[in-house]
Amino acid sequence: MSRFRSALRCSSAIVTHCLAGRRISQENRATRRLQSIADVRSVSTLVHGRQLHAYVEDSARGTPVVLVHGLGISARYLLPTARVLAEDHPVYAPDLPGFGLTPGPKEALDIPGLARELLAWMDAMKIEQPILLANSMGCQTVTALAAMAPNRISRLVLVGPCIDPKYNSIMKQIPRWLLDTFREPFALFPVILRDYLRCGFRRFMATGRHALKHPIEGDAPNVKVPVLVVRGEHDAFSTAAWAEKLAKLFPQGKSATIYDAAHAVNFSAPHALAGLVRWFCGRASLLTPWDGRTMTQPGDSSGKRQHRLHRFG
Repeated sequence: MSRFRSALRCSSAIVTHCLAGRRISQENRATRRLQSIADVRSVSTLVHGRQLHAYVEDSARGTPVVLVHGLGISARYLLPTARVLAEDHPVYAPDLPGFGLTPGPKEALDIPGLARELLAWMDAMKIEQPILLANSMGCQTVTALAAMAPNRISRLVLVGPCIDPKYNSIMKQIPRWLLDTFREPFALFPVILRDYLRCGFRRFMATGRHALKHPIEGDAPNVKVPVLVVRGEHDAFSTAAWAEKLAKLFPQGKSATIYDAAHAVNFSAPHALAGLVRWFCGRASLLTPWDGRTMTQPGDSSGKRQHRLHRFG
């Protein structure tokens, strides 16, 4: 009976958190348009004997931005942020081997292996000194790349970095994943489902085990470029304490929180995240378009969408 009561209390807590998280999943029409792939180029590049797929929008001038996805998912969920950044940066969002539209080797690559593939693709695409913007497990990949090839990149933006030492096992990660799933926009679900099915359970689990064996803290002190650690207020994977602690491990680290967002900030709050990237690159001031604590979503003159708040460390 005591086990039943404990399970009931746990279920009740999860439901409460899920219902609370539902309020952050509302999207306006502008954000939904950003999720389309209709006018984004798909480019395949030969890397180590396989065609590596990427979404590309490189008509703008400026420092290139390479967006790197997380575990099991493709680069498609990065497109909302990529589209906003494409206004003043060339943007590239590759599918790493085994994910999305890029075939992978029989055995899943570990974190250094994924970093080497990403570096080889950047070389093939002739992308020089980019900003690497990554989400979730992708943060481990780009941090490993920055540590092994410090002269190849200019800055890192780590969105919802993993893995918080408090949840450093598969059994501890599963409840966090379930909790965060219900805090994300509903439009993200079909993207995740399709990509997870394409990735497959075996590769998903094998890559996840590799990620657990390669903590980001090991590479952080060896990264010499400026680093911005970003998390959503409701991120179930990256706690506030963990994000701030991680930022301090980088020689040039800063941290920021985007309120009313969860783990996939790049999907749910693209304008706010892009604003942070522009500020981080010295191309914008946080005083505009923010009024000190809030930022209105573009296209909303009423001010009703003033819900992307920022805290910096």
